[in-house]
Amino acid sequence: MSGLLTLADVAAKLGPEVTAKLDKGVLLDVIARYANIYEPGLIKSNEQMKKDQADAMKTAGMMEAQSKAIDVAGNVAENTLIGQ
Repeated sequence: MSGLLTLADVAAKLGPEVTAKLDKGVLLDVIARYANIYEPGLIKSNEQMKKDQADAMKTAGMMEAQSKAIDVAGNVAENTLIGQ
């Protein structure tokens, strides 16, 4: 396991181009396996990661739409007051 940690450390010191070559999910899975850590649900599956990312994007889209709706409502109210 120390070899894996050394590899990760060297990659981090060499910069983002090198760390981008490492599949961090696989690295974490291997480290957990070498450390005899078998806790169900501790490490998310690729499917769970994709679902979490999709949920986050959906939430961000909803927040943006809500913000635009507030802007539009404010503009309507402002134009109504100016037109009176």
